[in-house]
Amino acid sequence: MTRRKLLAITTSPLPYPGNLTDGPGYRMWNLLRGLSADHDVRILSLYESFHQGLHGLAPIDAAGMQIERLDASPRTVARRIHEWDPDVLYAPWSAAVFFGNANRSVPTLLDYVGPGLLEEFVKDGRVPVSLLHLQLESFWAGDRFLTTTVRERYYLIGLLAASRRMSTADFPHLDPLVHVVRMTHPPEPATGPPRVPRAGDELVVLLAGAFLPWYDYSRFAAALRGMGDRVPGRVRFLVMGGNPRSAPAESQVRKMLEPLQAQGLVALSGLVPFEERAAYYASADVGLLVPPDSVEDELSARTRVVDYLWAGLPLVTPGRDEYSSLALEAGAAFVSDGGGLGGGLGDLAAHRDRIAVAKARIPSLLDGPFHPRLAAAPVHQFLEAPEVTRRSGRRMRTPETGLIALREILRRARGR
Repeated sequence: MTRRKLLAITTSPLPYPGNLTDGPGYRMWNLLRGLSADHDVRILSLYESFHQGLHGLAPIDAAGMQIERLDASPRTVARRIHEWDPDVLYAPWSAAVFFGNANRSVPTLLDYVGPGLLEEFVKDGRVPVSLLHLQLESFWAGDRFLTTTVRERYYLIGLLAASRRMSTADFPHLDPLVHVVRMTHPPEPATGPPRVPRAGDELVVLLAGAFLPWYDYSRFAAALRGMGDRVPGRVRFLVMGGNPRSAPAESQVRKMLEPLQAQGLVALSGLVPFEERAAYYASADVGLLVPPDSVEDELSARTRVVDYLWAGLPLVTPGRDEYSSLALEAGAAFVSDGGGLGGGLGDLAAHRDRIAVAKARIPSLLDGPFHPRLAAAPVHQFLEAPEVTRRSGRRMRTPETGLIALREILRRARGR
């Protein structure tokens, strides 16, 4: 195995100590931690400046990797690429706009984590044209394309064709075009004493994650209101998380759930530091998913599924997403119709042996389809034999590129 210099670039929050994360950040962090055992990994984090407006932050070291928290500008990113001279670049597709021409001769891995355009469709009923242009143009910035589910691979091949990248004869006819690299769990075990005390023999159902506008919290709240006294004292819901980047979305969900909290059916924890979440997982019996019945759910890679499995929590899920389907096939999950939560969870509360059986089947998933080394095989193969395709002469030109350039000009004019 050849040891490579791997430079990763992201606009997502990474779960280094004291920080939160999102789906792409969780995916990148766990993937890079696995790769750092064999390669020299450095990360350029643009999240702090681009989303939080924080500048001049010092580099930090975490999990054996150095993280440079840079100003989010193509000029700054290009300078660091030239200075460090990596063997391979790795980035989510949304960060490709910061490359400029700096990756012209650098083999580049682009990661497409989840059907992000369809999240906008579920949230607003349409896909913004600017985001569609950005995603189509991103295919011209990479040499190997990754994604997180088999289903999304087909969706991305369609976008790859629409981008005209497949009209360049860059790919042999036997090339898979888009490689599946599933999300994987952290390398350390989920340990820690339970954070939330139990009341008697109640069944504790954990709903973890941000209050995102493409999750179906209104249906969840309606299902809980409809439970009434059918399972009195037997089931309690622990809702963990928030949405620091969208206060209106969080406020709307809290208004739905606070009356249920007053009834003792729901406990709201608020935001929890990423490294402390295992204590909340240890407080629960099963993990719940509440996605909408949509094409986004069918194509998505649910980060929460991987994290629940990592913590040893059987899932309660509608089962439409690919990862939930794998858990159901393995017997590590239970099917849930959002409107029928009461009956299904009441049955689990009365038959805890079913939960124990499902829990015992989780290791087969963590050692199989979600095993970090097995899942990342296409990345290891590329690092062993990296190559630059004939995309190198083209530079991304989208409305977003112009906006980022204008933002950088204004920043420099203010002396920031």
